[in-house]
Amino acid sequence: MQRAQDAEAMVQAPIVKLKPEERRALLMLAQAGRRGIPEALMAAHFDVNLLAGMVHRDWVRVVVEPMPTGGKRIEVPRMVVTDTGRQDLR
Repeated sequence: MQRAQDAEAMVQAPIVKLKPEERRALLMLAQAGRRGIPEALMAAHFDVNLLAGMVHRDWVRVVVEPMPTGGKRIEVPRMVVTDTGRQDLR
């Protein structure tokens, strides 16, 4: 029984200490739901280096969504929180 508990403890991810701005950005994205938030809007509120670091750490991913505008379709990058990002918010 003790071995199983020890093995489980070793598998659990280490606790991640988020900076206040990282936590704020992740919370914003987590509350946005599955579609996330347009990258331009996130860049207006947060430093782009912070956002790039969040993508690098696998807390956030960028998905491109086609959007109709007038007679054209444009691609809009959206930022979405990952399961890793949600987990590290706890």
